[in-house]
Amino acid sequence: MIAYILICISTIIAGFTQASLGFGSGIVIMIFLPTLFPIAESAAISSSITMVLSALMVRRYSRFINLKKVVFPAIIYSIASVLSIYYSGYIHATYAKIGFGIFLLSLSVYQFIFANKNNKDLGYFKSLIFIILSGIFSGLFGIGGPLMAIYFLKVCQSKEEYLGITQLFFISNSIFSLLTRISTGILEVGHMPIILIGIVGILCGFWLSNRFIRIKEITRFKIYIYQAVGIVGIFYIMQGFLK
Repeated sequence: MIAYILICISTIIAGFTQASLGFGSGIVIMIFLPTLFPIAESAAISSSITMVLSALMVRRYSRFINLKKVVFPAIIYSIASVLSIYYSGYIHATYAKIGFGIFLLSLSVYQFIFANKNNKDLGYFKSLIFIILSGIFSGLFGIGGPLMAIYFLKVCQSKEEYLGITQLFFISNSIFSLLTRISTGILEVGHMPIILIGIVGILCGFWLSNRFIRIKEITRFKIYIYQAVGIVGIFYIMQGFLK
């Protein structure tokens, strides 16, 4: 029962975050899920839940989507993600948790120190690095959004185009990741109750965001999210080293 309540609360927050920022639902869910499941299973459950919201947002912003901006990064991202999924089972749980914590803490530090200081184009090499790293972390932890959000912000001309393209990108890659996780036995039928509750929660969060969020509140809300991410990252690093 506690697990279901935790999933419900986390996915409501995740849906609110994703609808407001275009990414972040995986981060929020993965703050809580690793306390209930191993990292690989947590990533699989998280991706299964978030792809439903991505599909809903693609439908909403479909007329703003430029497919040419999605195809290349989607191919590279999918390859990196699928390969990391196959190797995720060979990673020791303690090391995975420490790595996950370092990743979360790095995201938080990057956001506060570097993210807003350079508005120039990323360039081909840096773009490729962003895409590959995002795919790897998506496969390992179910979180590939932050770096890809930065990438797509550089190539999109409007908020609507950004939201539409990012969600189409995430859902297309979530399908490949989902099939890979099912074929490797990471995701099983027994996970369905948690996933279904999570889908209801994330859709509720999506509705709440559309109902109450204001544009001027987004920047402050984003700061709060990354503060929480940094704190949780430190928690997982300490937990990993104490075991």
